[in-house]
Amino acid sequence: MEKNIDELKKNFLGMDCLFITAGPSLKKLSKERVKELAKGKVVIAVKQAINFIPEIVDIHILNDSNYQIYDYEGMKKNLKVILLKSGSKLSFTPKCNPFIEYIIDKRTINWDSSLANTRDFKGNESLYNYTRTYGPGIMYELGIFLPLLFNSNSVIFVSWDLGSKNSNVIERFYEENTLYEKFKKFLIEKNIGLYNRYLIRIENLIRIHLYYIGFNVKLGIPVVTINEANQIADSTYYLSKYYSQNNIEHCVYSGSSMLSSEFTRI
Repeated sequence: MEKNIDELKKNFLGMDCLFITAGPSLKKLSKERVKELAKGKVVIAVKQAINFIPEIVDIHILNDSNYQIYDYEGMKKNLKVILLKSGSKLSFTPKCNPFIEYIIDKRTINWDSSLANTRDFKGNESLYNYTRTYGPGIMYELGIFLPLLFNSNSVIFVSWDLGSKNSNVIERFYEENTLYEKFKKFLIEKNIGLYNRYLIRIENLIRIHLYYIGFNVKLGIPVVTINEANQIADSTYYLSKYYSQNNIEHCVYSGSSMLSSEFTRI
């Protein structure tokens, strides 16, 4: 693993970063503008956001939440896949052959130990540590530290929206507004315990069966954390200070991001 991290670092050392994340604002952003912003930068796509402009992506980071099988044909030949696993015995990421694989430290999967609460960015920045602290979210657990690995001078976050204020629902650009999805959102807001304890477990069981009979469905639909978007949003003020201490300019290109106002808007 250390050898692969050394190779990743060597390939992109000194380059600035651009992240494409799966926030709902991605549906409204200009692909040409993103391509323009990405010139000369290492492009990191988060999970399904790789489908936005697949041909420019250098690194694909994903986890076992909302996991689906990706077809990398037609993308860059040297594209690197980084997988972050939850540590659960039920973790299921079929047909994935990552260049680097991390795992969440199960002892940290609670609010008190989460990075959003401790805000110990410095203590978690080394990507040579393959056990990662719970974020929540892959950006906090892994993504935000890649600019440090590459000694970048700047980072742009495309569509890192986080969610909506006063809502437990976190929407993503690829989701369809079906009647079932509307029901799920209603249940999350009205009875999150019922959603997490019963509905999502039944849905995941159905999805595994669909996968085994040949459907390319998303697997591992995650439970919903109460007030997750606001918790992360509040901590991004300190993330901004951390980047500033490391002389990394930080910007966001989005129509509706909850990131701290300390992040320059493009």
